[in-house]
Amino acid sequence: MNLSTEEKLMYEVMKAIFLKSYLLTVLYNASSTINTYWTQRIQHDMYGCG
Repeated sequence: MNLSTEEKLMYEVMKAIFLKSYLLTVLYNASSTINTYWTQRIQHDMYGCG
């Protein structure tokens, strides 16, 4: 597939936009998911994996 310079640039811009959106979502949800993370980690440490 031969892309023009403009198409390559647009592809890179779209990747950057996706990454920015992903990071914003992760950071926004971090405070609401941290309790679940620690609960699962403690459960694993206390009782093992199954």
